[in-house]
Amino acid sequence: MIRHAKRARPQHRQLGQFLTPSSVAREVAAAPLARNPDTVLEPSFGEGAFLIPLVEHYMQRESGSRSQRLGRVLNERVWGVEIDPAPVS
Repeated sequence: MIRHAKRARPQHRQLGQFLTPSSVAREVAAAPLARNPDTVLEPSFGEGAFLIPLVEHYMQRESGSRSQRLGRVLNERVWGVEIDPAPVS
């Protein structure tokens, strides 16, 4: 049974979401430890604040056409999962 207080919260708060401002996410994604792994899994990507700068970073490391680089990055380097369809709709 969902309590009234929880139902009154915005949807993202009901799911325990706290969206990271894109400026903060870009700083974190630019940190050396965040930039060096071969692959990255973002377990709750929301609006993509972390994924977008990571994709941009990996695109610079790949060779080939833009389409080829993007395909490799999205299929081999950066993965994201989101349980809430609202931010990605």
